[in-house]
Amino acid sequence: MSTLQVDSVAGRLGGTSVVLMDSVMKAAVGEYNQATPAAQMTVNISSITDVAAGQSTDNFTNSFGAADYGIVGSHSSSANPVGMNWATGDDKTTALADMRARNANAGTFSDSPNQNRVYYGDLA
Repeated sequence: MSTLQVDSVAGRLGGTSVVLMDSVMKAAVGEYNQATPAAQMTVNISSITDVAAGQSTDNFTNSFGAADYGIVGSHSSSANPVGMNWATGDDKTTALADMRARNANAGTFSDSPNQNRVYYGDLA
């Protein structure tokens, strides 16, 4: 097997070059069921701490360089529609991110059976 090591790529016919590591996700949680609690897939996540109903903390294996990383999340629950949000400030550091799943109808935190999230940013 061969390994190709490059920092950026450009189209064969010219155009703007792309730094490969800029657009790659740096951490992810797939199919996290907070009621269990268990995740089907994780990338760069050392553990997920179940804090309370609808509240969990993703702990990163490799920390981010700064706490300004981006988070994209989704969930599904036919029995209990929830809106997912996350706390900022002290709850979003280079080493962890606190996640919150809020029931859109009741306005309270609620365990969501199918959470997915992806993190983008520069690792330390």
